[in-house]
Amino acid sequence: MKFKNVFFLLISFFALNFYAEDISWNFDNDTEGWQIVDLVTFGPYSEPLGYYSLNHISTGGMPDGYIQGNDPTNNTFAFCMPDSVVENIDTFLNGNISYYLRCTHNNWTAEPYLILVCDTDDLISEFPLPTSDWQHYSIDFVRENFYLYDGGELSQSYFETLLQNVEHIFIIAEYGDGVYEVTDLDSVILSDINCGSLTAPELVISEINPVSEQITLTWNSVPAATSYKVYELASPYDSAVEVYTVSDTIFTLSFSTNSRFYYVTALCGE
Repeated sequence: MKFKNVFFLLISFFALNFYAEDISWNFDNDTEGWQIVDLVTFGPYSEPLGYYSLNHISTGGMPDGYIQGNDPTNNTFAFCMPDSVVENIDTFLNGNISYYLRCTHNNWTAEPYLILVCDTDDLISEFPLPTSDWQHYSIDFVRENFYLYDGGELSQSYFETLLQNVEHIFIIAEYGDGVYEVTDLDSVILSDINCGSLTAPELVISEINPVSEQITLTWNSVPAATSYKVYELASPYDSAVEVYTVSDTIFTLSFSTNSRFYYVTALCGE
């Protein structure tokens, strides 16, 4: 059998940043990096007491899969957004977060909060108690929807500063008084969020199969990246022959010419 003399070159690596219209978690396949966090009841919320795994339920969400948290202690528990996403967002100002919640109990009325833990203060936004049916919530990141945990004055300038230094985002899941409740979360969407600088993915050729005429490219996962684009070129000076958008960090494609050049970009919110 005669094989083609094929030449491949990885010419460059890039990370691109976009004004993100949509960073979302639909939980259709797994927990997507979310955790349960155990917090001091009534705060302060900046020092979590512990982290716990949560359950992934494949059907019955809004739609399909969702995540489920079981009350782990006598303290307050919450859903914790992946820190790798939060830390790579330049500012949440004028953005929005939306999500679906439901809970087996709703007789604990003290802490129905969305909590933004910032470097110097905690920002609190209150929302109506969930019920045993899915309830949809939407909160704009504007000053009128938040107050400071310590009760101090929240000026517009200080609010904007805090939204540039968010370290954690917690959605409270504690809604039962004196019981160990179960709370479900689904379809979390961050809209109109300005992503920060992404690190460049490191692209490698993991496999070349001359029989099937396929090449497999892999690269490292980039924090806060929501997708990747793989560019295929006939030469490093030409426009891309093909552009593929993928959500995974591995991609297999066919080749049929004597040379090909590739690079991959990390995207946030495109």
